Amino acid sequence: MKKSALIIVIMLMVVACFSLTACNSSTPQGQLGNYFAPYEKFVYDVAHTTDDGVINGTYSIEIEQFDGGDITVGDVLVKNQPSGHIINSYLDIDGTQIESSCFFVNVSSNSFYVPRSSFRKVIVDGTESYRVQINYTSSGAKYTLSENGKAKKTGTLEISSPFYDNTEFYTMLRGASTMGTAFSMSYGVAIVAPNEIAVATLSASCTSTETLSAPEKAFKDGKVSCYKTTVTRSTTVAGINYTVYYATSSVTSINGSAVRSIVRPIVKIVEGDVVYTLSDISAVKGEI
Repeated sequence: MKKSALIIVIMLMVVACFSLTACNSSTPQGQLGNYFAPYEKFVYDVAHTTDDGVINGTYSIEIEQFDGGDITVGDVLVKNQPSGHIINSYLDIDGTQIESSCFFVNVSSNSFYVPRSSFRKVIVDGTESYRVQINYTSSGAKYTLSENGKAKKTGTLEISSPFYDNTEFYTMLRGASTMGTAFSMSYGVAIVAPNEIAVATLSASCTSTETLSAPEKAFKDGKVSCYKTTVTRSTTVAGINYTVYYATSSVTSINGSAVRSIVRPIVKIVEGDVVYTLSDISAVKGEI
């Protein structure tokens, strides 16, 4: 697979911002809660199976509490913000690096995880391919898309409240307090990428659990039961399902030391031929 296609496969679901709408009787906000600890970091082994063999890489997600004030997200200084969390992620595979950041307010007007700004940068073989900056206002998501050697594209995506940023879509679903074998949500997605600027519809649902291997430092006997959650996009790539496995139990100790509860950590992600497997976890900055 060409690297340009690899980028699309890997980041297909995690490139955009999204607005949730209820699938059953419970509203999206009724299904969300503020569960992130002051600091969490997850490291994943990435394996992309191709006709020529398996391409290996690494992926990390770092979540850090922000106590308020000014914060820089990508190319933008976001001023006078209340407390929240910032999520930074980094993917490195086969000469491609993808760096992402998303800052969100934990609670605002009884809504959880309200995004203020997000950023994504893609580098292929040492050359920047593109970057996306999204800044949120009450009127929608204002974006700037910069492609290497091309003029910037700017615009505003109109998104009805409540809306969220999907730079770290899988991570945000960890905040679903109703996660379980009857869990279901459907939501609109505003996609900002070189190949597409549009609105799509995604659905997430869970009907079963599955026991997976996990780091022994955080999970007893190196095993954990997981909610097997399917994410489907109903438009451009209809029928392609991605699967995310969320631990049914919280992590309360790492290497025998008690930590602030890490709720529903992602143990595994399957995006077609690309598989992310949790290899390390920390609640202490700089530990991994």
